[in-house]
Amino acid sequence: MRRFTSIHSLLLGTLALAGAGIAYWSAAGAAPPPPPRVLVNPPVAAASGAEHVYNIDVRMVRNRIYNPATQKFDDVNLRNYFDLSGRQPNTLVGPTIEARPGDTLRVNLRNTLVGDPDCKQEPHNTPKCFDVTNLHTHGLWVTPEGFGDNVLIEIKPKRAGAPDPAPIPYKFEIPREHPAGTFWYHSHVHGSTALQVASGLSGALIIRGDRKPTNLVNGDIDTLLAPLNPLERIMLFQQIAYSCGRNGTAPIWDCTGKTGTVDDYNQISAGKWNQSGRFTSINGVVMPTLIGSVVGQIERWRMIHGGIANTINLFIRQEAPNATSPDGLTAAETADWVERNCTGPVVHQFIIASDGITRSRIIDRGENKKTTLQPGYRDDALIVFPKPGKYCVINTAAPAQASISEAPQSRRLLGQVVAVQGPFGDIADQRQFLVGRLVSAAQNAGYDPVIADRVTLGLRNGLTLASFTPHKDLSIASNFGRQDLSFYMDGDGTKFHVSTKLNDQGEAYNGKVVRRFKFDGIDEWHMVSVGFSHPFHIHVNPFQIQSIINNKTGKDVSIDGEGDDTEYADLKYQWKDTILIKEGYTFITRTRYERFPGVFVLHCHILDHEDKGMMEKVRICPPGGCTPSPDDPMTDGPMTGMGH
Repeated sequence: MRRFTSIHSLLLGTLALAGAGIAYWSAAGAAPPPPPRVLVNPPVAAASGAEHVYNIDVRMVRNRIYNPATQKFDDVNLRNYFDLSGRQPNTLVGPTIEARPGDTLRVNLRNTLVGDPDCKQEPHNTPKCFDVTNLHTHGLWVTPEGFGDNVLIEIKPKRAGAPDPAPIPYKFEIPREHPAGTFWYHSHVHGSTALQVASGLSGALIIRGDRKPTNLVNGDIDTLLAPLNPLERIMLFQQIAYSCGRNGTAPIWDCTGKTGTVDDYNQISAGKWNQSGRFTSINGVVMPTLIGSVVGQIERWRMIHGGIANTINLFIRQEAPNATSPDGLTAAETADWVERNCTGPVVHQFIIASDGITRSRIIDRGENKKTTLQPGYRDDALIVFPKPGKYCVINTAAPAQASISEAPQSRRLLGQVVAVQGPFGDIADQRQFLVGRLVSAAQNAGYDPVIADRVTLGLRNGLTLASFTPHKDLSIASNFGRQDLSFYMDGDGTKFHVSTKLNDQGEAYNGKVVRRFKFDGIDEWHMVSVGFSHPFHIHVNPFQIQSIINNKTGKDVSIDGEGDDTEYADLKYQWKDTILIKEGYTFITRTRYERFPGVFVLHCHILDHEDKGMMEKVRICPPGGCTPSPDDPMTDGPMTGMGH
């Protein structure tokens, strides 16, 4: 399979790894030497054969995480996806998996964790069995049945001293119509999802495309960017809340001289991330330096929120030339450092895709705007650094009502960028410069001249991408069914429910099919949250946002946002697979169940909420209609909510 990673990026990554003399992971024994704090893309898993076969283990792996507050590395022992087919460098994230539309992707997954193979997740919503695992391809448009994207599979651990088990042969047949974009994979066994993802069981999954737009079908945004040879950065944000045992019921966050683990649900429950003082990592590196940036060079940042909770509001500003080092500061103390030192011009983030789906137009996140990433979100941004120097990558402050944490979030420093002067000189107007470069790319991408002119006209008139959007507009549909959904959480944090009615308590996950959908039908969904805000995620088919209504003002904030909360601006008629259902708002989306018949789930993507019951099992009926099955005995009345 041909890879499109920039040669510049590849060389930088190779030099960084080779020059540092990085040791490679081991499943036992002493932890490896600490890696350099330079951001490189996660290693691409080695595939073999025409069907792109990947051999991956789930292992407990010794590693180290940098703690800026102590300026030392903490030893950790964490679950991770480990690539057996090639050498995997010392990183805290799983290997990147790559594929193309029309490919068959096979992942032979072994669970080599040592645990109790007889452990059962009973009752349903009491998290346990933390070494039972599986693999979910978040956002992929593939079947949920068999050894496809089936999160009902449970891969048991082995007993101590037992040989490694045979692998589970996952097979993902990616449709030829599948969008090219940024996706990810992570473990998804109900009851252990949050703890395993918080331990690092996740990785990037990139679908690369070379389909050029024609008069009949739209193409891949990759073809427009190819002439620019952008510097690609794959950025998986993780929030690993490792601790070193308990002091009574409270986790011990000081791991000096000890080995940190993620083995206790108390480490990851409500509010614990803020209490932990831990730092968000990017590709396993805490507060990394991003090297290789050149003024005027287009960069493509593929940003993935792989944490289990806590909002990331990403903002980029030039750093003051006399800035001091942030090392030696706690996570909370970096807020003041950012205030004093990150004071220069804003670097615009030009968003071209959300949740792996190319947008209908590029969104300019410029002055006083940020890119908001909730758990499960992905955003692809084009970045152009306007001047040489250092830049701050910031997680900006957020009030409680603009965050899914239970308290206001102060500023955090996520990393720093070093940009050097390039052949274009300083960039006075980032938007104008980007438009010029994209127009030039459109004329040199090998498109039919009529198509090239159409793409150019769209770029010059609102940065539109009409020739690259992958899904048909459902806003013009006139015949559709209706689904209602409420996420409900009580004030004590003991009830995590989903309901088929609005403003209703509903019930916790019970393992039964709750909703049935008509294959190729369309439903309009009306969704609210009661008691808290929850990110909604549904497997298999994405949804198109129709409106997001502030219930107090009646305003549709999916057009231009509202007040200081700009998260929902420019989302009207855009496609996503995860969206924060903010309390006090009504979300209206539409979905066409274009693929695939079978049983799957929807849930809150605050993953400890999902583990505690905020999940439903749903089913797309085949063209001939549903029949009773072990997953769906069909004893709960007639099928409802069927689109037409």
